[in-house]
Amino acid sequence: MINLESFVLLPIAVLGAATFLSAQDPPVEQGSAGLRKELQQLRIDQDEALQDFDRRLARLTGQSAGGAAGANAFYVTGYTSTGFTNRVGEDSSFGATFAPIFLWKVGDNLFFEAELEVELEGAETEVGLEYAQLSYLVNDYLTVGVGKFLNPGNYFMERLHPSWINKLPDRPLAFGHEGLIAPSQLGMQLHGAARVAGTKFEYSGWLSNGATLVVDDPDEAGSLMFDNFADTNNSKNGGGRLGVFILPELELGYSIDVGRVDASGSSATSVDATVQSIDLNWTGDCDLLGGTYDLRGQWVMSDVDTATYDASGAMGFGPLTYTNERSGGYVQAAFRPAKIQSFKDFEGVVRFDTLDMPMGSPEPADRQRITIGLNYWCNPSAVLKVAYQFDNWDDPTGAAADQDALFIQFAMGF
Repeated sequence: MINLESFVLLPIAVLGAATFLSAQDPPVEQGSAGLRKELQQLRIDQDEALQDFDRRLARLTGQSAGGAAGANAFYVTGYTSTGFTNRVGEDSSFGATFAPIFLWKVGDNLFFEAELEVELEGAETEVGLEYAQLSYLVNDYLTVGVGKFLNPGNYFMERLHPSWINKLPDRPLAFGHEGLIAPSQLGMQLHGAARVAGTKFEYSGWLSNGATLVVDDPDEAGSLMFDNFADTNNSKNGGGRLGVFILPELELGYSIDVGRVDASGSSATSVDATVQSIDLNWTGDCDLLGGTYDLRGQWVMSDVDTATYDASGAMGFGPLTYTNERSGGYVQAAFRPAKIQSFKDFEGVVRFDTLDMPMGSPEPADRQRITIGLNYWCNPSAVLKVAYQFDNWDDPTGAAADQDALFIQFAMGF
C-alpha cells in the first residue's frame, strides 16, 4: 500500500537535516573542505528524494511524471458502519454495512462515479447499486449526467445518506428506499450552479424511468415502488429542483417530480403521480455558544390520481378506492461545542420525523418519531453514535404498536 505521508515527510526530513548540519560548527578533524563535501552530498540526496516524491505523487494522481496533467485518474473511497439495534417487539441485533465509492476521471471534462452498498440482511448479504453515473462537464454552470443517479429532489439521499454524514443511525421515515420520494433516478439529468445578483442558485432537471403504483398487494396498495430498473409504461418521468442560498450558510430548495405510474396492462390506467418537496439546510458557527450548528428539514407531499385497487376482488381486499395523498418529513437540529476544549468532540442531535397516510388505505397508520442522540467524533470522519427513539403509531385499526428503539453505531468515511 502506498503511503503518501512518507513521501511528504522524506524530503522534509532531508531538508531539515541539511539545515541542521549547515548550522553546526565545522568538525575539527574534517575542516571546511570536509563540511562542503558533506553538504554537497546532502543536496544530491535531497534532489533525488524530491524527484522520487514527484514521480510517486504523479502516479497517485493518475498522471505521468512528465506528461500532461489531469489526463486520467481512478480513486476508491466510501464509508462503512456497524451497529446495534434494540427495538421493542423485535429481536435485538448487530448489523454492518460497507459502501465503496468508485471515482474515475476519464478526461478533463468526463467523470464516472458509482457506489455499491453491501449490507448484512437476515441470513444473506445484500449487494445494491446506489448509483452509477457518467457526467460530462459542459462549462462552469452546467453538467450533464446519464445513468443511475441520486435524486436531486431527495436532498437527504443525495447529500446526507452516508452513515458517517448522517447525524443519526437511521434515516427519516419519508426518505429511505420505502419512503415517499424516490432515492434515485435512472435516466439523465442536467445540474449546475450560478450566482445572480450576488445570490447563489443551484438547479437540476431530470428525465427518467418512473415509479410504479402498487395495485395488487393488500398491505401496500397505493404506495409507489421506486426501485424499478425498467420502466413499466411508455411514459417518462420528469422533474427538477431549484435551491436558493438566502445566506451563504442557508439554502432553501423546492423540487417537483411528475410522471405516469400505472404499469402497462394493469387494472389501474392513466394514473399520474406528483411528488413535491421543500427542503431547508442551515449550517454555521455560533460564537455565542462556542460551537457549530446544523439545522435541516424537508417536507414531501405525494399526490397520486384516484385508482381502483384489486378491482376484481381476486386479492381479497378490493375493489378499493380512496384519495391517495400522502405526506411526511423531518426536522433535525445538531450542535457541537467545537470551541470548548473539554467537549469539542461531542455532538448532540435531536430529530422529529413523521409520515401521514391516507384514510381508507390498507395501511392507514400515521407515524411520528422523536430521536435523541449523542455523537462522539473520534476524528473528522469517524463517529460513535448513541441514540434513543420514541416511536408512536396512530393506527385507527389498532393493529400497529409503538416501537421505541435504542441504537448504537460506529461509522467511518475513508
